[in-house]
Amino acid sequence: MNPLGLSIERFLVAEGSGQLMGFGQLQQQPTASDVQFMELRTLIVRDKARGQGVGTAIMKKLLATPAAAHTDVYLTTISRSMPFYQRAGFQEVDRQHIPRALWFEALAGTLAAFLAVQARLVVMKRTAPDPKHDPSTRDEKRLL
Repeated sequence: MNPLGLSIERFLVAEGSGQLMGFGQLQQQPTASDVQFMELRTLIVRDKARGQGVGTAIMKKLLATPAAAHTDVYLTTISRSMPFYQRAGFQEVDRQHIPRALWFEALAGTLAAFLAVQARLVVMKRTAPDPKHDPSTRDEKRLL
């Protein structure tokens, strides 16, 4: 979880049986070239709810929002969490391709990940779907 820039307005909460099961948030980020991208800043699932699809459901719902559906989405995580995000289409980003808006987070997170859990921090990216090859976009155009 990235505690920087937490905002209740951006949170999506999953509940089950009246209990908090997990939550996540997206945040729009500017880059040095004024190109916008989204960052999956937080995705937390309670231990007892893991393996039940809660995290996947939260992530799918966040990625389907209008703000994220047609733009690149980045995240930082530890290496052992990569398979979860890869199943959602995220791929590791080479350090030289990390957007400037994420440099501090990547640097500070590298140290924190090592000290807290002896893991490697990775930056991952889900590339925005190409509207020319996205069937849902073609259907929308046909309906207009």
